[in-house]
Amino acid sequence: MAQCENRLADLQSDRPPAGGPPLLSDRELEVARLVALGLSNGEAAARLYVSRKAIEFHLTNVYAKLGISSRRQLADRLQRLLGSPTGR
Repeated sequence: MAQCENRLADLQSDRPPAGGPPLLSDRELEVARLVALGLSNGEAAARLYVSRKAIEFHLTNVYAKLGISSRRQLADRLQRLLGSPTGR
């Protein structure tokens, strides 16, 4: 549990850990988690009370920061970094 919390803190810190993943904002991480769990952009938007365009914007940033290009890669990366897409 502590290891997951440390990895989550690394993703949300002001600077990325040495050799670690680039930082994600709180909202980017929230969007990434929902998408990695299988929600569509529309479903994630409804859950967060934002537009689909906002979800697309955040996903574009997440993909660029993590150097990935698909939802599958996102789910895999969160699984590897956090132990589960939700980080729990």
